[in-house]
Amino acid sequence: MNKIIIEKTKDAIQSIVPVALIILAISLIVGTSGSDLLEFGIGAIMLIAGLILFSLGAETAMMAIAEKIGSHITTKRKIGILVVIGFIIGFLITVAEPDLWVLAEQFVAIPSLSLIFFVAIGVGVFLVISLLRITFQIKMSLVIMISYGILFLIAFFVPAEFVPVAFDSGGVTTGPITVPFIIALGLGVSSVRGDSNSREDSFGLVGICSIGPILAVLILGLFHNPSYSDVSESLSIWGYLLKYTGEIALALVPFLLFFLIFQFFVFKLPKRKAIRILIGFLYTFVGLVLFLAGAECWIPFNWFSSWLCNCIYGT
Repeated sequence: MNKIIIEKTKDAIQSIVPVALIILAISLIVGTSGSDLLEFGIGAIMLIAGLILFSLGAETAMMAIAEKIGSHITTKRKIGILVVIGFIIGFLITVAEPDLWVLAEQFVAIPSLSLIFFVAIGVGVFLVISLLRITFQIKMSLVIMISYGILFLIAFFVPAEFVPVAFDSGGVTTGPITVPFIIALGLGVSSVRGDSNSREDSFGLVGICSIGPILAVLILGLFHNPSYSDVSESLSIWGYLLKYTGEIALALVPFLLFFLIFQFFVFKLPKRKAIRILIGFLYTFVGLVLFLAGAECWIPFNWFSSWLCNCIYGT
């Protein structure tokens, strides 16, 4: 366990500290106020702590659940069960993905919860498509070509404001919670097949699932008239902590209930292992709250991206 904590701490520091130091150095040069710098430093610490806890929770809880669910729904050999459970899992893990919450807060043209909801539906649908591809041994290239063909066709009829956001939303499936969960789920499904190609077919789930958010946001753009009047209110650090405590609780409780139902009726894991998974959920919850609240402390420093573009492009 200590080895895992050290590894996650190292990963979090390598991901956040270099960027933080660059922004901090430039902030000192341009003369940013001391209060803003203090909030930025607190946000960086919260980001690191949140990412560490979140990564631990994803490894001890999410991946263990995913592999067992994948094996179970494939063993039953009922397509209806695979479709329903696959969609629910895809939806729930996407709602819990921190990358999506940050994206939704930044794109104020539509309500945050609407964007989160539609992106989660997109991931759920394409996770089902990915699992069906493994089950029926459909070529991945065929799925990719058809999906992107539909995607680019719809993009021609969507307001320009939605196109970049749609493609950015595809990144939620490469986040710290969706990647391990989706990969573990694919391994669980493919392992039941047991043939020579089963291991190879377990790859590609993340790539296919990335299409779901893009397509979902583009479809949302067809029916939604963008409005920029909904500007996020500025809160204190404690205000953001309280805000995200409530929102993340709403996001994770359905997933927790989903696990408890499977535990009582399907998994029946030993008490010690079940408690370890529940502790993993707690790590995930606390980590998400800290990570998202810390990210809000960095938002006043959005000028950094504009400054960088000015330096590169001279605009």
